[in-house]
Amino acid sequence: MKYLKKQFKNIKIFLIAFFAFIAANYFYNNIISKSTASGIKFREIEVEVKGDINLELICEGEINPNPSSKNRGLGENTKNNCKGNGSFKAILPQQRFIQQP
Repeated sequence: MKYLKKQFKNIKIFLIAFFAFIAANYFYNNIISKSTASGIKFREIEVEVKGDINLELICEGEINPNPSSKNRGLGENTKNNCKGNGSFKAILPQQRFIQQP
């Protein structure tokens, strides 16, 4: 008989804690989150980046086999010396958070 009373008490505590958790979760998801997020809006911004690249596309280089101490002599190292000129332009879309009072 004592065993059943103890089990009933444990089940009662579990049910109270379970329903308290569900109520707190509902309260947080539906009331606190909505009131916090109501003042935040999104604004689409496009950032344009322009610049110049100085390259002289004349390349000179060397191909040297690896020494025996590196990768057991397999493979090769390349050395390049390239120069040139040109320009670039990029448009980067971004989202910004703004807060409205």
